[in-house]
Amino acid sequence: MNQHPGGAGLPAFGAAGRDIDGADIVLWHTFGPTHVPRPEDWPVMPVARCGFVLKPTGFFDRNPTLDVPPPPRHCSVG
Repeated sequence: MNQHPGGAGLPAFGAAGRDIDGADIVLWHTFGPTHVPRPEDWPVMPVARCGFVLKPTGFFDRNPTLDVPPPPRHCSVG
């Protein structure tokens, strides 16, 4: 049960306005899959998958691929 009063963590870090340029950033992702045992799980439990994806939001001010030139045109005549 989450009993933290809130206010700390990333919101507090971001509000402090610290410069992160050239700093080592460490991210701890905590997860715990829960599993309710079923009769079908004995003697071998099925696979339980969990994971995460980091997707930045607002990292760039525009799409960085807009400057990429188009690929060269290859014409093959058969």
